[in-house]
This record gives sequence, structure tokens and C-alpha cells, in this order.
Amino acid sequence: MTETPARILIIEDEPDTRSNLIDILEMFGFEPFAAGSAAQAIAHPELTSVDIILLDRRLPDILAEDLLPQLRGAAPEASVIIATAYGDLDGTIGALRHGASDYLIKPVNPDALHASINRCLDRKRLERSQRQSEAAFRNLVESAGSIIVIVRSDRSVAYINPFGEQMIGRSRESVIGLDCIQTFLGHQNPRPYETLFRRILKGSEVPEFELDVICEQHRHHWLMCNARRLDDYEGAPAVLVIGQDITARRDAEMKLLQAERLAAIGKAMTGLAHESRNALQRAQASLDMLAADFHDDPQAMKLIERIQTAQDDLHRLYEDVREYARPVQVNPQHTKLDQLLQHAWDELIVKREGRKSSLLISVKTERTECPVEAFLIRQVFRNIFDNSLAACDDPVEITVTLTDATLRGTAALSIYVQDNGPGLPSESMAKVFDEFFTTKTHGTGLGLAIVKRLIEVHGGTIGLDRDAASGFALRILLPRAVPRNVG
Repeated sequence: MTETPARILIIEDEPDTRSNLIDILEMFGFEPFAAGSAAQAIAHPELTSVDIILLDRRLPDILAEDLLPQLRGAAPEASVIIATAYGDLDGTIGALRHGASDYLIKPVNPDALHASINRCLDRKRLERSQRQSEAAFRNLVESAGSIIVIVRSDRSVAYINPFGEQMIGRSRESVIGLDCIQTFLGHQNPRPYETLFRRILKGSEVPEFELDVICEQHRHHWLMCNARRLDDYEGAPAVLVIGQDITARRDAEMKLLQAERLAAIGKAMTGLAHESRNALQRAQASLDMLAADFHDDPQAMKLIERIQTAQDDLHRLYEDVREYARPVQVNPQHTKLDQLLQHAWDELIVKREGRKSSLLISVKTERTECPVEAFLIRQVFRNIFDNSLAACDDPVEITVTLTDATLRGTAALSIYVQDNGPGLPSESMAKVFDEFFTTKTHGTGLGLAIVKRLIEVHGGTIGLDRDAASGFALRILLPRAVPRNVG
């Protein structure tokens, strides 16, 4: 495709000079226009579309440096070449400072004029190509499905793309200027990341690396990152980081690993179930006989009670693992949840004996009924209350609030449970429903994992309230109607 001839506006008050310049420019294949004064130039219909303006330094009505701002406003893309006499060089330098691209000495040499125009056109083509490249790069970055961050040498965030904003749950304006390590990696030991950043800034090549990034509401995302030094970003070196979100893949890998562990446990439990029960029954029978023989010996009975406690703990641990390994069958019936809450609390009377503890059930709905398997949901509440009793110092205060809610667009019941204990550290919140995770010095770590499983088989959801003012708080949502996959 042939390139369109450059359009050139000549602003010259001498008619002969103006005519000669038109002839020269036509000879070189350009498309010239002419104006005899500044007023004619500003009013010229072609002004806004010209590529180059050839401007006489001294016009009858104005000097070039005074006219330049008007020309730049009307034709911002046009390059301006000043035609000047030897004696006007100081003024010409002033014009260059006001945005002129080049100057020529009068009388204008045709070859020098041709060379100057070509330099301006080459510069315009380069600038246009650069703008197109920058626009293409920005479009690519802005639409990329990866987080892209540019970090200055002082570790402050200089840029983050829309995908990154969406992932971290914060606007670009709220993170620009913040220390990237403190902002996104502050929940970990910062030293390895500080060392890594210095290596990248020095230009060292580093292999792919994983980052555990903390986002809004304490959510975690795992990124697989590549990083490199940018030699010149806004006049200074910086670091470009591109991260692929691998959270879903990592979660899937962890779930697969956990499923393999649970499958191994289930297989082992099948073989151990019979013998373990027999052993526990024999131990219990012996304890009953000892209690009968030494009922009038306080010291002996104290030891028997300790053995009985250990026996009960062993039985409970065994039942926890067995319960989690077997499939859950649900036969939902419409049941009042406030009554189940009270029953679960009453079943813990032995654990509450000698302690100051209270349960407050606040009903803020006209219907507390939901289709549930009463035994299983009572187990849910019992496990939650048991955790609170273990975590809280006296007086233990547990509040349960029942309200109307929606779940996946349908009516649901919200059960909000909060205690007055110390709560959980932020690093434990993401793992609290994981199998075998516990903050206690004893137990299987299956309590809340079982709770989550039992809620989900009823078609409900459970999650922590990370913004609770104090204590440990969670919210359960149960559908008002029986889900299709339940029952």
C-alpha cells in the first residue's frame, strides 16, 4: 500500500518565497498548503489535518514562539519547522523550547528542507509505532488472565492490572505506593522475599517461584510467578512480576492427597474395627468389675475414674475417625433448630459440670424449622459447643442467633454462633475445616471437618466470620426446602 503524501502547511508572508516553497514541496512529492499570515494559518481549513508546518520566524502580525501555542492547540500532531535568518537564532532557540521540531536558515536550501521534513516524518512514524506498541502491550496487560505487578526499586507498587485488582479484592489506587512485601506477604517471614527481590533488581535470573499472597478479608491465593528487571520504567529500574493463580490447582492437589489419606484410614479402620471394639469392651468390663469391688476405697475409685476418662477419650477418638470414614445417609424431617440447639447443649452437661457456662438462643425469625436429620445436626451443634467449652475460660458465653436468609437464591435459615473465647489466629482460619487440623493439644482434628461435611450433605454452607469483633464466630446456612440431592 502506497503511503499518503505528507500534508505541509507553509506560513510565509513573502509571496515569492511562499510560491517557491510550494513548488519545491510538490517536486518532492508532498502536498503543500499556504497561508500568508498567522490569522490565515489559524483559520485555514486544512490546519487540523497537516503533518508538518513550515513557519516563518518573523511574521508581520506575530513571532513564531508566540504563535506556536495556538498551532499546537489546533494541530497537536503536527511537527513545526522554523525558517529563520542568521540574526534570529536566539529567538529560534526560544521557539524550539516552545515545541518546534527543527529550524532552517533562510534562504531555505531545498535539500536541507527535504532532509528536515524526512527527519520529522521519521520521528512521527517512530512515535506512532511506539504508541501502537504501547497500546497493544497495555491492552494485553489489561486483559491478561494473570496478575501483573510492577514494583519500584524501593519495593513500592507502581502498577497492578485489573486481574490483580479483582484477585486481591482491592482497587489499584489503594495499593499503589504500598510496600509489596508488607502488603501481600506480611503474614510470612519477609527475609526470603527481600533477598529474592534484591536479586531480581540486580538483574539475576531466577526460576519460577510460588507465592502465598494474602488478599482482602484474609483470603489466600497461591501464585506461580515469573519476575524480571525492567531497566527503565518511568526513568528508573523496576521489577516486573507476572503471577498465574494456581489456588484451584493447589486446592485440588491437597484434596486429592487428603482423599488418599482418608482412603488409607478407611481401609485400615475396616480391619481394626472388630478387634478395637472387642478390646474396648473387655477394658470397660474390667473397669466395671474394679469399680464394684473398690467402691468404698476413695483412692482406688479416683484411679478408676482416671482410667475411665482415658477409656472414654480413646473411644471418642476411635468413633471420630470411624464416623468420618463412613458415608453419610440423610433422612431429613422438618425439625425446629432452636430445640436441636438446646438438646445439643443439654447433652454436654457432664462437660459443663463445675463450670460457669451459658447458652443464649436468640430467635429473630418466625420459623426455626428446616428439613434435617435431627441426630446429625445435633452432632454438628454438639461439636461446635464442645470446641467453645474447650477454648473459652469461665464464664463461657455462647450466643446463637437464628434469622431468615437466602442460599443460592432460595429461602434459608441462618444460624450464627459466637463465643467469648480468644478466637483463632489469622493463619489458622483458612485451615479450620481441614481434616486433622487442630489447635488443641489432643484430639483428631476432625471435629469441624465432620461439622462441615454434615452441613454440606444437607445442602447447606458453613463459614467463619473473620470480621467478628471478638471470639470464635461462624455462620451456618441451611435451606428451608429439601435439596434435590438430599434424602
